[in-house]
Amino acid sequence: MGSKYLGRAVNVTLAQPGAPADAPSIFAVSGQDYVSQTKTADPFTFNQPLQGLGGGGLGPVASKWGRAFSGLHVRFKAEKNTLLTPNTLELNIYNLAAATRKQLQSYGMFVELSAGYQADLPTLPIAFRGTTRTIDHIRQGADWVTRIRSGDGEHGYRFGQANQTWPQGVLSSTIAIYLANQVKAADPLHIDVSAFIAAAPSLNYPVQAYANGYVAYGNAIDQLSLLIGFGYELSIQNGSLVAISTSGFTQSTGGIPLISPSTGLLGSPDHGDPNLAGLPSVLKVNCLMNARIQPGDLVQVVSSDTNGTFRVQKITHTGDLDGNDWQSEIEAYALGQTPGVAPL
Repeated sequence: MGSKYLGRAVNVTLAQPGAPADAPSIFAVSGQDYVSQTKTADPFTFNQPLQGLGGGGLGPVASKWGRAFSGLHVRFKAEKNTLLTPNTLELNIYNLAAATRKQLQSYGMFVELSAGYQADLPTLPIAFRGTTRTIDHIRQGADWVTRIRSGDGEHGYRFGQANQTWPQGVLSSTIAIYLANQVKAADPLHIDVSAFIAAAPSLNYPVQAYANGYVAYGNAIDQLSLLIGFGYELSIQNGSLVAISTSGFTQSTGGIPLISPSTGLLGSPDHGDPNLAGLPSVLKVNCLMNARIQPGDLVQVVSSDTNGTFRVQKITHTGDLDGNDWQSEIEAYALGQTPGVAPL
């Protein structure tokens, strides 16, 4: 690869509970041979310990036995937002061996994509975590392209169901905890609701208790969104159910990142039209990839015509180890504005 592509790194892990011990993990670093990496423990416990990736064990909580590959061509697009729709990943991996392609087709259920720079090693930031929708292998000329399409918490969005009645005086937090557990029940191995349940008693519900009782029936996450009201944006981020206040924010890893011409700003920020009538205008910013930025985080944007702190509602990471794409596209609102609700 050319020198202009040096410094990028990607790690892709695919695994499934109960799969054979040869379910692979894939690690690619641009411009050089394989670099050993010690992967941090994650909350998804599988039956086989993950060995390899340099030959070291990965601790008591790990995914699968893995194999490392160097020099792979990897392309991806990960879209993440605070809205009530699943985050998605489109991932292409080029020229895997036939045996590996067969293994992925059979056992690739959980997918984690980490992306960043060689300076981030041994711990690359997670750009996406979720479960696969489809895995296809397509012949394009001399290349075999493995196409993986994934959704974050998608089974929870689609299949979590509520069917419960409560008596007079029931607290909204009691209902919220039940609904969160119904979301988890749709995919208990890949959805974590513990942080949401811990925060549930302190949320600012439109109604704190229902004097006449309450009935929840239908899609669990839709019911939960109605319960917590317009003051929160409910979503699943890297497998965790979260409710972010529309007037608040989450904390970026390492503090509020600065996006400026000297720190990776690409082009000029664009003050676009609102997504709906009555909502504040959206700021669109392109920068060199920063997978540490999550929906709900704050970013500081400084350019010739923009200087302020903004709350991220959507971020799209686009990467290509053999191409020019290696950027994050951010849609954000000025701090203090409420993007989720249009006035009547």
